[in-house]
Amino acid sequence: MASSRNSVCLVSFLAVLIAATGCGPIGPIAGGRLVGSPVSGPPPAGATVRSIETVQLETRPESPHSVNTWWGEQEGQLYIATSLILGDDVPTEREWVRNVVGDPRVRLRVEDKLYDLRAIRVENAGERQAALAMLLSKYDVEEDAHTRAAWVFRLEAR
Repeated sequence: MASSRNSVCLVSFLAVLIAATGCGPIGPIAGGRLVGSPVSGPPPAGATVRSIETVQLETRPESPHSVNTWWGEQEGQLYIATSLILGDDVPTEREWVRNVVGDPRVRLRVEDKLYDLRAIRVENAGERQAALAMLLSKYDVEEDAHTRAAWVFRLEAR
């Protein structure tokens, strides 16, 4: 009986938490459509990017999927990246990466503001390495086999 009551409490807690966050991601758990105030201008830059560690990225506009992610700025461009998860063979094993490869339209939520952007995979080796080095430095992460296999995406205006 106590186990059943605990399950009901957990489900109730999760429902309230999801409702309070607008169905966005919660920690490492993916969410759905992001809510916030749409902004027609460019996303923030400079000190804002340096001071905010985690933003939310929404992919697949027709059936939104959102995740928390790290971001950074290099020479006025915004970047996000994904690395391999232990056991993965390629970054496309992450749902958000598959979504972006199929449709680059994304929405970025920074604090309570929403920016409609495109996530373009960086293929240029020099740009990719510079952006990845910036992200590793910002988050104080050491380069390893997982980060060397990272896919880097440049966030651009739609």
